[in-house]
Amino acid sequence: MINAIHFYRIARWLYLHHIPILPKFIQLVIFIVYNCNIPYKANIGKGSFF
Repeated sequence: MINAIHFYRIARWLYLHHIPILPKFIQLVIFIVYNCNIPYKANIGKGSFF
């Protein structure tokens, strides 16, 4: 099942590839579904979990 960190990684990839609107939308989806805020500008390494 997809969790918040998977959504974060998708948003982060989009942000790093200069796609402007979608990362903000995904961050909003993370907040609505999981009730947490994981900014796509944050650098979270592998092995992290929530």
